[in-house]
Amino acid sequence: MILIGEMRDRVTVDTALKAAQTGHLVLGTLHTRNAINALNRLLNIYNPDEQPAMRVQIMESLLAVLAQLLIPTTDGRRTAAHEILINTPAMQDYLMKGNDTEAFQLMETGANEGMQVMNQVLCDLVLLGKISPDEAVKASPDAGDLRRRVRNEGFDPSRSSNREFMPQ
Repeated sequence: MILIGEMRDRVTVDTALKAAQTGHLVLGTLHTRNAINALNRLLNIYNPDEQPAMRVQIMESLLAVLAQLLIPTTDGRRTAAHEILINTPAMQDYLMKGNDTEAFQLMETGANEGMQVMNQVLCDLVLLGKISPDEAVKASPDAGDLRRRVRNEGFDPSRSSNREFMPQ
């Protein structure tokens, strides 16, 4: 097993890919706010003419991507919210073709395969009263979608220390 603190340059990514291709479990970190952007950031390290070949190498070696945000809780601590992408055959097909929208939709519907999108996690944390609606909106990649999710899943102010509904 190999742990790479941050994969910011070509040499590091190349080394990680070679290790993964030879059977090593490679865990690496990137500074991105979501799972699909992490993959795109890896690809953008390479020149445009190299990206199709590197896309194949990355997708064949990839097991999963976990994007994590630390969010202040209602009790003054912090909690982690995780977006999870699992490289299932369907996901790999979308990612190989560069179909980010379809990949994201598969993450939304792929809970039975262990996938989840950030807004669903944020919605769950709000509904459980663990984070405030304001903090959820700050962390959300799409505040309108988050508000709809909270509204549709039944925001109950009594479950939260914040008695206001999601700010507009």
